[in-house]
Amino acid sequence: MIIIDHLSDWLYSTDCYGNRMVQDWEIDFIFNHLNELTEDDLVIVEGDLKKDEPNDILIDITHLAPDDFQPGKSVIISLAHFIRPCPCKSKCHNWQYECYLNDCDCCSGECT
Repeated sequence: MIIIDHLSDWLYSTDCYGNRMVQDWEIDFIFNHLNELTEDDLVIVEGDLKKDEPNDILIDITHLAPDDFQPGKSVIISLAHFIRPCPCKSKCHNWQYECYLNDCDCCSGECT
């Protein structure tokens, strides 16, 4: 299980317009995803689970990328992107990072 000290700060944070960054429907999915992961599952490139919010932590997901996705390059995303569910109506993927890695046409505007 991944423990992020500032998770609740991030879950209820707002943007400069006062809009919630994470929607209520996402919270259970995020906690379930974090419960499935261990720190060994994450390759943290920048940031700290004890000091930073998920959007400030960068992880390497190159090992999860299909062979034809940016060949020869490291694939780095925020932990926030990694743990959030896919919001598109077609639910073609479970997690936002899966949409990104598969260059998903149905939800590229919503998820990536």
